[in-house]
Amino acid sequence: MTLTLDHVGVVVSSLEEAADLLGQRLRLSKNREQNEPGRPDRSVFYRSGDVDVEIIEVLDPEARASRLRGERLRIEHLAFAVADLDPEIERLRSLGFVMSEPQQIGGRRTAFSDPGTSGGMMIQLVERHAK
Repeated sequence: MTLTLDHVGVVVSSLEEAADLLGQRLRLSKNREQNEPGRPDRSVFYRSGDVDVEIIEVLDPEARASRLRGERLRIEHLAFAVADLDPEIERLRSLGFVMSEPQQIGGRRTAFSDPGTSGGMMIQLVERHAK
């Protein structure tokens, strides 16, 4: 099965600065926002062709610094759309990826890889249609 890129997740030190860069200066259109109660972060998605750029601001300053690793922003994950999440999780697990259990984020089922098992880059799988 060929994976389709859904979005690129970028952790940022300031959501407002990144929004200015993507929305005002680069003129990408805001696609949606994600600010769910109980989540440790908030994010905004900007559309570029068929792919979104998700800018993520971690709310806790210490956790933000840890995820940024000394940078003002950094690509944290690549998210791929899949038609059926569960078999794709099992396929990646069979290849040695350590995958999280499925969870609902932004109304979609999703799962993440442990970056240590996926070449240092976190991989996110996003189900196209929630079950």
